[in-house]
Amino acid sequence: MADGAQWQACSGTFYDSGGAAGAYGISETFTATLCPSGGPGTAPFSSITFTVWNLPVASGDVLVIHDGQDALAPVLATGSSTLSLLGQTVTSTNPG
Repeated sequence: MADGAQWQACSGTFYDSGGAAGAYGISETFTATLCPSGGPGTAPFSSITFTVWNLPVASGDVLVIHDGQDALAPVLATGSSTLSLLGQTVTSTNPG
């Protein structure tokens, strides 16, 4: 994970900045774009399933997933230390 990252893959594993075995840095501000294979405007729509979820309670950190290409797009899901996304699948409805 890096700020401004973009992926075109149709499958894979997405990690926070700590990678597979490490912790992310509290209060990081990153924006990443996950696109369907083939790029914007093609189907299938992007989706992500959370198989691990662990945000420190004291961090106040929040993950916001938008249904579009930037933070102005409608919010699909929000997760925090008290609102887990574990086991949930979030799927876009925006082909971009």
